[in-house]
Amino acid sequence: MERVGFVGLGIMGAPMARNAIKAGFPVTVTNRTLDRAKPFEEAGATVVRTPREVAEHSDLVVTMVTSSPDVEAVTFGPDGIAAGAHSGLLAIDMSTISPAASRVIAKRAAASRPPFHTLDAPVSITARDRPASSRTRSPSRSTISASRRRSSSRRRRASTWSARGR
Repeated sequence: MERVGFVGLGIMGAPMARNAIKAGFPVTVTNRTLDRAKPFEEAGATVVRTPREVAEHSDLVVTMVTSSPDVEAVTFGPDGIAAGAHSGLLAIDMSTISPAASRVIAKRAAASRPPFHTLDAPVSITARDRPASSRTRSPSRSTISASRRRSSSRRRRASTWSARGR
């Protein structure tokens, strides 16, 4: 049976990982905030510190993180998926990022040593699935400003992924 890894256990990654555990797959997980991974250990998953370790213990790795810089960091950072890649590894990115960034990541993965395969499979959340506190009818100026602040924050978090584990 294929070994499945998950990098990112947020609102969308967590249910995916839980379903893989329930289906009987051997699952390895990590998250930027490791405390979020503890319930998965109790459910039968192996919790590791870095995306590299997830790749080392998996046949396919699902990434579900917040932005293109985060995907870049978890894939090619010092302790990223590429550092733990092995022959036959498939990295499936389900983050909602730009197609151009996905193409760059795929080319870098193919050129890595060892090379590994990638699949871009972005998902999105519907208004019905969002927590009530985050639903809006249309973006207001404050929502757009908050979005810009989050983008800046995401860039800072991407460096957190690459700095962790050193």
